[in-house]
Amino acid sequence: MADKAHPRLVDLGIAADVKNAFKLAGFDLTDVGPDRPLTPDGHNLLVEFWNAGMEIEEMMKELRLSEARVCAELLFLAMKGRIEQRTKRVS
Repeated sequence: MADKAHPRLVDLGIAADVKNAFKLAGFDLTDVGPDRPLTPDGHNLLVEFWNAGMEIEEMMKELRLSEARVCAELLFLAMKGRIEQRTKRVS
């Protein structure tokens, strides 16, 4: 029963309204695949990871996203000016 919406929310239609709002915004709440788009909160978390110096492989693991999706989202954030290119490290 814990995985269902609160009965009062269902009675008021709020649960359906929230689901529809996300759907209109282009977010499928049931999509947990590795190529799903990030929400604004996901973008904020990705910016935090980037600024903390986290490697792409670590970001993939934390966010459960594919390498292609993480790189695409990082490119999107760079184009928006939210992250800057890192200096290259010599290993």
